[in-house]
Amino acid sequence: MIGPLGAMGSNDRHDETIGLRIPKWELPLSRDGVVLDIGAGGRIRVRPIRATDRAALIETFARLSPTSRHRRFFSQMNELPEIWAEKLTSIDHSLHRAWVVFDADAEAEPGGSPEQGVAIARLVSQAEDPTTAELALAIVDDHQGRGIGRALMDLLLSTAAINDIDVIRADTLRENKAMIHLLRSRGAVAVVDRSDGAVVSYDLRVPNVDETTGALYDLIRRAP
Repeated sequence: MIGPLGAMGSNDRHDETIGLRIPKWELPLSRDGVVLDIGAGGRIRVRPIRATDRAALIETFARLSPTSRHRRFFSQMNELPEIWAEKLTSIDHSLHRAWVVFDADAEAEPGGSPEQGVAIARLVSQAEDPTTAELALAIVDDHQGRGIGRALMDLLLSTAAINDIDVIRADTLRENKAMIHLLRSRGAVAVVDRSDGAVVSYDLRVPNVDETTGALYDLIRRAP
């Protein structure tokens, strides 16, 4: 999990193309999203978040452990306030983009629960600097360790690249070793070490990547 961050200046796009772990999907596209095969972690279904996901977002938050909630929001909350849920689902899909993730394998099982979120990933830019985006990522505890974080990071990089975002900034708690490892594995570097020692800020310069997967964001939103 990773929390919301402050704004920053832009940098040039990486000159060097890197290999990202972008899974494949099936056609035709629909508003229900696409199913991605993430290897040993199974299959996930991803789509852009909708305003109608407010109740599902509150339910997903309730399934996060206290530790995961703290790592995402940097504070202890027993429940997600309605006003926050509305703000996090009623987005413009231009400066604020959010992918919601479902367990495709669980959905396929008899009696499986559709539309039960297992992760959410966001990129949030400011109007004064649309080339920089803040990263936010949360994965329900029962689904951590499946490789969802790696798949989402690659999906966010592709989404950033196609939308001319040059830098992704991430604030994370120093205790969140898994998130720090994920950021560093994609080339992020620490740029700010907070005075209290609890939070570290990372910059991730968006590389030249295959933008095809990032294009899915708007394509799914417009799909029948």
